[in-house]
Amino acid sequence: MKRRPISRLFAALLCACTIAFLLPAPPARAASFSDVPQSHWAAAEIEKSVALGLFKGESASFFGAEHSMTRAAFAVVTSRFFGWESDAADYPVFSDVSADAWYAAQVRACYDHGAIRRESDRFRPNDPVTREEMAVLLVRALGYDGLAAASAQDALPFTDVSAARGYIAVARALGVFNGVTPTEFRPAKTATRAQAAAIFVRLYEKLHPASSETLVLCPPDGYSSALNGKTVALTALTLRGAEPFWTDRTAAQEAVKSIRDAGGKALLCVDSDVRALDADASEIASRVASYVKSDGYDGVLLNVAPARDVPALTALAAALRAALPQGSALLTVLDAPASGEPVPDVTALAAAADRVVLRVAPYESAGEAIPVTAYEPIAAVYA
Repeated sequence: MKRRPISRLFAALLCACTIAFLLPAPPARAASFSDVPQSHWAAAEIEKSVALGLFKGESASFFGAEHSMTRAAFAVVTSRFFGWESDAADYPVFSDVSADAWYAAQVRACYDHGAIRRESDRFRPNDPVTREEMAVLLVRALGYDGLAAASAQDALPFTDVSAARGYIAVARALGVFNGVTPTEFRPAKTATRAQAAAIFVRLYEKLHPASSETLVLCPPDGYSSALNGKTVALTALTLRGAEPFWTDRTAAQEAVKSIRDAGGKALLCVDSDVRALDADASEIASRVASYVKSDGYDGVLLNVAPARDVPALTALAAALRAALPQGSALLTVLDAPASGEPVPDVTALAAAADRVVLRVAPYESAGEAIPVTAYEPIAAVYA
């Protein structure tokens, strides 16, 4: 099934917006604890974890920062983080988790969502949780179990990791876990409550970055006041080689004025197939820059499809950068490599553009119009 480039681009831009809605609301300030002075290495993380409602102190004035984090407590915090619930009433999963235990519902919720598996009859709720167990549980909780399997052979700097290698590779790549030393992960080392709080706060901040950008693609006649204040890329110009074709330039000019009057930014989305990469880059850049200057755009979104020839795309982006007015934004789309393909070096492309947007098709193949691979191919995004 053939899909239009603009649809594929929407899929890539929207992919990163889905998971944030699962997480807690922005935090209020937490109470201070006598065992967590401001000089404590995890003071800020502990305060934020309590404010988010993920952790509670062992008492009103004592957090228990250096006490071990138990497997039961880690399951409870995981359940809070993802907003999972369970009444734990259907049937017992583990022989050592009684239905009336304070953590029973949360352990069951983690089990129901695949974060915990029944690898034996016992859960060992009161045992301290290890670093390996934390990594495995969180990666599974995120739904990246398959990704961990695909990453089992990834290079790691740690010499002490053999079991759960893919899970640790993913947890490290996400920036949630670090090594205890540059070459040691120490998978069997147990965690304190302070360390567990820091891990959850890191994950929260990965999914709730301090600054975020919203980029909306729409045709000129699709602009509305609902987009006020946002960055809008108007899909008005198509290149066939170096020849430009406008959808409705007059409507685009009117939309640019409305966007900027409302405090937003207007980008000219330049759609093209690969013939543009074989044309004269300086000629294309000169023409596009002239439209940006005359029509008042804040920059360009370069959307070549498919965009896999990184050197040619870099040359066109560099020509655009040189031709565009000072201060203009330049974004360019790059197609993700297919599974098993090497990841290209995009250093030069990233230097030429302000942003490189990764495009991942919702699926790679279909049978009788029915998708046969995942709609969100997370392995391709991760690679």
